[in-house]
Amino acid sequence: MLIAMAAADPLAPYIEFKDVSKAFGDRVVLQNVSFSVLPGEMVCILGRSGVGKSVALHNIMGFLKPDSGRIIVASQDITDYNEVQLEEIRKKSPWSSRTALCSIR
Repeated sequence: MLIAMAAADPLAPYIEFKDVSKAFGDRVVLQNVSFSVLPGEMVCILGRSGVGKSVALHNIMGFLKPDSGRIIVASQDITDYNEVQLEEIRKKSPWSSRTALCSIR
């Protein structure tokens, strides 16, 4: 479960996937996935094993990079951020990487 808090613009999504795709070799895990999470909205990502739950969360936290598409967190496009920039976003996030990754199991 992800809990989104207030972004700079209270009407803007706190998290946004825009046509995100990710594959590992020939195994396509995410294909053109788009969704948004508004400030204060709670979202649960459900699915059977191997459908991309962890991959989606790893992309949100910046531990993985999408093959295509854009990821917006707190009104910032983090898709091309380096590790130093990502760490600043992680510090401001209302969830920890441990909480986000453990909550899907």
